[in-house]
Amino acid sequence: MKYTKAFYSPQEAAELMEVSLNTIMNYIATDYLYAVEISAQNYRIPVRAIVRILNPELLAPSTRTENLEVDIEAELAEELAFWKEQDNLITG
Repeated sequence: MKYTKAFYSPQEAAELMEVSLNTIMNYIATDYLYAVEISAQNYRIPVRAIVRILNPELLAPSTRTENLEVDIEAELAEELAFWKEQDNLITG
């Protein structure tokens, strides 16, 4: 599927996603589909929000990394030692 616009109306999004306009409005109301509210009941949907649902593989992978094996106690001990050293430098 080729996306030709940066923003789509809810009706255009419904056609792209092959769902009803009511479904799109429900998606927006429940934050399943991100949309920018231009005025009361007037929305524009960024192409990225549509791609996230229809073709998530086209989006760049996350660059966020998580280290789940962090030794919290060791990190706190290092930080405490650092601040004690700073305090000793200040107070002599």
